[in-house]
Amino acid sequence: MKKRSLYLSQGAVIAAVYVVLVYITNLIPGNLNFGMVQFRLSEALCILPVFTPAAVPGLFLGCLLSNLMSPMTWADWVFGSSATLIAAWLTYFFRKYKWFAPVPAVVVNALVVGPMLYFMGFVQIENVMGLTAILISMGSVALGQIVVCMGLGYPLMTIIDRSGVFKKCF
Repeated sequence: MKKRSLYLSQGAVIAAVYVVLVYITNLIPGNLNFGMVQFRLSEALCILPVFTPAAVPGLFLGCLLSNLMSPMTWADWVFGSSATLIAAWLTYFFRKYKWFAPVPAVVVNALVVGPMLYFMGFVQIENVMGLTAILISMGSVALGQIVVCMGLGYPLMTIIDRSGVFKKCF
């Protein structure tokens, strides 16, 4: 029972931190969370499945709740949240290879969110249509994810790993 409570608590805290980071980032002008090039700071947390399996549902729930603020409505609720779930699961699956931890979030979001932005009409590039526009959309999502997941997530993972803070807190 104690292990189950710990798992639920970890997942809930991760979900809450994810939502708070999205909310705070929403206060910054420029639509950093939901634009074509997304710098969603909360995506740096996608490295947490390296430390606990509770991060997988925690990240999914946090993303789902955050996507309720999305201008893309149902599409982001379904596809964006599913992308985070898949990426978190892959990160957990490959947790032995810590250097790989930021990669699933970059790749999965580019493959899922990029086309979603195009098909929902959020990517409008003058004189560019079809496959080229989809690829540009995927690249822009990947760029934002690389900056956040690798630029912030990897150092966060290194700090947590070296300090042992995560183990002490949970």
